Amino acid sequence: MSARLINGAPALALVAAVGLCGLLLVGPAHSAETLALALTTAAGLLTVILARLTWRMALHARLHARLRRLARESFVLGVAVRELPATRGVFVAGLHRPDIFCGPHLQTLLGPEELSAVLHHERYHQQDRAPAKLLALDAIRPLIGWFGPGRAWLGRRLAALEIAADRHAIQSGSSRSALAGALLKLAPAPDGVGIGFASAGDLRLAALLDPPIAQRRRLPLAWMGAFALVTLACVSLVIPI
Repeated sequence: MSARLINGAPALALVAAVGLCGLLLVGPAHSAETLALALTTAAGLLTVILARLTWRMALHARLHARLRRLARESFVLGVAVRELPATRGVFVAGLHRPDIFCGPHLQTLLGPEELSAVLHHERYHQQDRAPAKLLALDAIRPLIGWFGPGRAWLGRRLAALEIAADRHAIQSGSSRSALAGALLKLAPAPDGVGIGFASAGDLRLAALLDPPIAQRRRLPLAWMGAFALVTLACVSLVIPI
């Protein structure tokens, strides 16, 4: 089973369940009131997601502006960075024009090959606008992060952002060992600040050190259970008791 299909399993299950609910609810024997209730519920959930996303984006924009004021502009191996005092990690923050933030002693913490690998990794996050994607994942966290499979899926999506940046660094000439070494040396970014180099460490190390094993994913049976529960709830609405 492809990794893309597995990573998208929650979305596919949700779409399938909602689609089935729609088919049941728009049947000729069903009342307009129930259909209106279902549409109102869906609109409410969407409103919650959009409101949380807007709020988080505003907070991130203010934090990014504050970090830019505190940081000193610099260059590391020809890459523009912003150095923050008392920082031991590397992270990207900003929605419109993301910046790379790092500590002033980054070049002493890492070897030359590790430093190059980190910069390739972070440059990919800049170009991919990873902070915005991270906020989108955070926006849906209240809906699916309250149970185990939902939290696991969110963790895998975060790891996918980091693994894609690692893959870009490898394609740019960095070695897997350099990325793994830097991952073990750098501190993770604080929650809510940005997407840090040391995020999703366990899954990234698995992908770097043993890619075939890391790529073996199985579709969690819990998603099938969730689909069944949603379907049963919809059926209970349309079948008289």
